[in-house]
Amino acid sequence: MKCLKRMIPELILSIGLIFMVSCSDSSTNSTQQGKAPEFPPVKSMAMDFSIFASGQSDSSAAGNHDNYEAAASSISTVQTMMSRNVNLTLDLLEQADTAKAEEIGDTKWQWQFTNEENEEQVGRAIIRKFRLVAERQSDDQLQWDLFLSSPVLQSNGEKHYLSGTSNNAVTEGIWTYYGFGRAGQTSQAWATLDWEMDNDKNVEIELEILANSSFSGSKIDYSTEGPVRIIVLNNSTEDADVTIKFNSETKAGFIKSPNYNNGNKACWNGDFENVDCSEVTL
Repeated sequence: MKCLKRMIPELILSIGLIFMVSCSDSSTNSTQQGKAPEFPPVKSMAMDFSIFASGQSDSSAAGNHDNYEAAASSISTVQTMMSRNVNLTLDLLEQADTAKAEEIGDTKWQWQFTNEENEEQVGRAIIRKFRLVAERQSDDQLQWDLFLSSPVLQSNGEKHYLSGTSNNAVTEGIWTYYGFGRAGQTSQAWATLDWEMDNDKNVEIELEILANSSFSGSKIDYSTEGPVRIIVLNNSTEDADVTIKFNSETKAGFIKSPNYNNGNKACWNGDFENVDCSEVTL
């Protein structure tokens, strides 16, 4: 009987603790569910080609710059792919980050932005407005959809431009981009972008072109390790992998392509001059 008397208070205490923990977890989840998610970080989806900007290398300067220029030619192809498929989204996300989230459901939010001063263009369509929608699917996944509006579209003038998912922390995800045709046309998937950013802000990006175009089937793999940038381009028109690696601070780097320098690494230094690869440390 004494044992039973001791057990009853202990049992009541245990039940109370379970109830308190349950309430605490429920409160935490409720707070998380009711808070608008963080915005997808633009830096996690952008590629840095700063050393290939116009005017970086003066071909009339002393020294041979062939290796750097060969790399710049391949980077130009990468920039074209990014410009046609990804860069518009990056520009819009930067602008949308200034807009206020509007709760349109228990786990759903939207951001709306009117583009009056800096109009964007997709093909022949001038973009006037955009709407970004995020919906929490589970504790670790968010659904994202981006809609663009243009006067060339009928009805409500809105077209589904991007769809994808990310983790709850918005540090990794995958986007699918759709063609921006006229109303009534079936949206065609243009490209997919798989992205991830770690705690040190290093990124890994994979872009695949799906649309029936000159780049259809091409892939770009891009990653960073501190100031080092690594690009692997698989251009479907050439059926070959081109690897370019450079240091954004020292500006030195190399290109390795089966169609250049007999497939051997070809390096340049901080002045963009051809050098033996033994002289380059990235």
